[in-house]
Amino acid sequence: MIADFFKKAGLYAIAGVKGVGRSTLLQSLVYELCDQDKEKKCLYCFNGKKAGDTSNLPKHTYLVDLSEPPINTGMIYLQSNWVKTDHGLSAVIVDDYRFLLRLDNFNNLELSKDEKILCLLTRLKALTELYDIPVIISCDVDDDYIYGRSDKRPMISDIQESKYIKAFADKIILMYRDEMFDPESERKGVTELRAVNPHDESYKVRRVAYMPESGKYCELQAVL
Repeated sequence: MIADFFKKAGLYAIAGVKGVGRSTLLQSLVYELCDQDKEKKCLYCFNGKKAGDTSNLPKHTYLVDLSEPPINTGMIYLQSNWVKTDHGLSAVIVDDYRFLLRLDNFNNLELSKDEKILCLLTRLKALTELYDIPVIISCDVDDDYIYGRSDKRPMISDIQESKYIKAFADKIILMYRDEMFDPESERKGVTELRAVNPHDESYKVRRVAYMPESGKYCELQAVL
């Protein structure tokens, strides 16, 4: 199960090239979390202008459309507190965390882009400690750099703002689909998930396939 990657409280980052299926993976994770504990709700924050259909997500999901102002990190804290108090909170998931950079006024401070990213990640990290939950964010990578080299598997250094993600994340999940780069691939429909500990770069790999009828990923193989 994909949710096994996110058992402990902490900040988790999921990264991969555009089109690899990050949003689909996050929504599949929502299904698994809701199946594990039907008493608690999962807070799912998404960009309504870019995300796919969210209408079929479990009723235990509390949806927050980031494209509808005035949502920012402060509002996410308030929503998280409300959900935890009234229902119990299993996780907070933020699809496209960098979208928050455009929404948060950072207390009206004049900050550089790097300072804003540091502030945003600090707040998201604090959320995991405040509510003792996993906070899972989706990150972009440098697609052009990956497409321009022989080994297309993403690395931590490919992530935009990688030095900050590496410093704050407790685990980074790198997504790879061979068929995106090789139309003749024998592994069509297979997604490789590399779960990396950013502090010592140890990792585990799981190979999964998406099952559209259930909205979930099915594990094909787990290797150390």
